[in-house]
Amino acid sequence: MNRIVKKLIIGLICLIVVALMYFLIEPLLIPRSSAKVENSSKWMARLGDDMLVSEVYLPGTHDSGSEKADLAYFSKCQSSSIKTQLEDGSRYLDVRLEISGKEGEEELIFCHGFCKCRKGIWPWSPALGLEDVLSDCYAFLEANPTETIVFAVKMEQGDDVKAFQELLHRYIDKDPGRWYLSDSIPKMAECRGRIVLFRRYEDANAYGKKSGVQLFWADQGGKDDVSLNAVLEKQNYYTLMIQDRYKYGASDKWNAFIAGLEQSAMIDSDLRISFLSTNGTPKFGHPYTYAKMLNKNFASADLSAYAPTWIILDFSNAKLAEQIYDLNFK
Repeated sequence: MNRIVKKLIIGLICLIVVALMYFLIEPLLIPRSSAKVENSSKWMARLGDDMLVSEVYLPGTHDSGSEKADLAYFSKCQSSSIKTQLEDGSRYLDVRLEISGKEGEEELIFCHGFCKCRKGIWPWSPALGLEDVLSDCYAFLEANPTETIVFAVKMEQGDDVKAFQELLHRYIDKDPGRWYLSDSIPKMAECRGRIVLFRRYEDANAYGKKSGVQLFWADQGGKDDVSLNAVLEKQNYYTLMIQDRYKYGASDKWNAFIAGLEQSAMIDSDLRISFLSTNGTPKFGHPYTYAKMLNKNFASADLSAYAPTWIILDFSNAKLAEQIYDLNFK
């Protein structure tokens, strides 16, 4: 009897080890697209200076800093760095941050939920800091002054919005000329060569126009009613049509994506954003499973009939980004 119990215990341990190895190794095997697109770093040069950024078909990435996140099987949403995403043509960055460090030495680092994003693949690798990403953004804009970057910042962890906002602006104030800071959506002429701050948090310090463009929407993650798609949300000075159904399965998500684009085309709004990313129906899903199916659908879709929209993808690449920004020139 004892021998049988020992064998069962050993078998169980082996299964646990295999499962852990799978969850650790599988994210490392997610392929990176090697395809490059000519002039993807400077496609915005072809846009008119009088265009509002909201009038542009804009490609973006969801959880932009998560290439090397902890628990990557569940939290990894991109297979390339933010530097590469920009070079591939993406111009909307989904920036999710938390305060880290002891008092007096606080910094902002990237995270996805409770998982930290890192510079390397190992759990002990240093966290990916805002300073690292801003350095890449500044270098990109220096080399490509016709471009702009929409920096959509969310306080992913923590509840001290006042401290978070103050710390964020310490980074900005180190090089304020790199930023477009206003509470209104800019024209291309105003923001070329600069980062446009969109904030997904309250203006707790009453910075006013300096605080950035408000970007709020109610959580859309529920999966109880899969007939829902885009929602019109009133901002301070503009209206936002937003689709972010992140708890739908692949088929329902695709239906919500297309229905949301159709709805957006019929309802007057100043800005349209549609996420093609989803975590799926489990509590902790595998984003890559859904992205493979959704991005395949997207690659063969004709979106030319829809109004200008910012389209946000998981596991984006140069070809998918090109498919979006080329709509500006058709």
